[in-house]
Amino acid sequence: MDMRRAMTAALVGLVLIIAWNIPLPGLDMAAVADQTGSSSGVGRFSIFAIWVMPLFTALALVEILRLVTGRPRPGQPVGVVETVAVGLIVIVMTVLDAGDIANALRAGDLVALEGDSFLWLTTATFLGMTALTVILCFQIRMPGFRNGFWLLWAVGPLVAMPRQFGGQFDLVRTGAVAPTGWLIFCGAHLVCVVVAIVMVALWRSACIPQGEGKDGETSAPLEILIWPFFLATWIAPMAMNVLVLATDEVLSLLADLIGLRFAGLWIFLAQLRPVYFGMAQMALSSLLIPFLVFAYVRHNRSVIRSGAPVTLIATIIALIHIAFLVASEALAWNWGISVSGMDLIAVTLTILGLRNGNVFKVAGAAPARA
Repeated sequence: MDMRRAMTAALVGLVLIIAWNIPLPGLDMAAVADQTGSSSGVGRFSIFAIWVMPLFTALALVEILRLVTGRPRPGQPVGVVETVAVGLIVIVMTVLDAGDIANALRAGDLVALEGDSFLWLTTATFLGMTALTVILCFQIRMPGFRNGFWLLWAVGPLVAMPRQFGGQFDLVRTGAVAPTGWLIFCGAHLVCVVVAIVMVALWRSACIPQGEGKDGETSAPLEILIWPFFLATWIAPMAMNVLVLATDEVLSLLADLIGLRFAGLWIFLAQLRPVYFGMAQMALSSLLIPFLVFAYVRHNRSVIRSGAPVTLIATIIALIHIAFLVASEALAWNWGISVSGMDLIAVTLTILGLRNGNVFKVAGAAPARA
């Protein structure tokens, strides 16, 4: 294991965990305790309440732009333009999120400060924490990735894992959930980890070294193993919301033109929306995943080994992502079990990177033609 990288990851995790347990300045902690039933575990009221979501939004937009333009190529460092663009997007998203959270906390009578002082203080606090995550993201280089974002992301699931296992065990112990629920919960986590390792092995087998490092070893570009799922599940809700708004406008226009004869259909469709919105969103995400996986294949074609069954491997990766999406929803609907397969993949890829740098060797390989 790369001890220097492991120590850095542990230090980063410790800093973020501490931040997660520091409440926002200006909160009325007595009111928070009354509402939550506890004065500890501030979580969503902490200085790290927005987590890495502004950074995720910025990097997701950058990833889409990379897939569309084809630049930068795999192995190329993060450029100044990309860094500045990420910084600007992060600032905008952080300010918007800070305003929403501050207004929600004031509406819930959880603020001790008067006037707009809490809003400005919250915005400044979140900007400071987000600036820290941006610096860590671009200063920490995880093997197989262009930055350290997924290390930051993995901190959340890792911290929550003991609490999730403990909570599930308590449900079984008290009889609220059948023992099979515990077995399914543990089995689902094990399957996710094993599948993540299999995906890494499959993708490595299709790649060639991108410039040899120590002992001729190097890192495979691993974005294809995780970004397609997150991009698909990020794009789908926005697309569905746009579609719903457009549908509402069309239905309203038709109701005005046709009159009461159309009102019944409008009411019927409005009642169906909550039932089928989630299913439609999942279906759209499932359709987007293969397109994104093959977009990454095209983007990484310069590091794909000639003769490798890349179409088959990419198809398997896409099917695994879809399976994780559907299985997570099925477990939640049928057994009330919350398992995020892609969070576990982020954790697994991070641990693999800390263990051996995700290095691989391919002897006598030649690059595939673009």
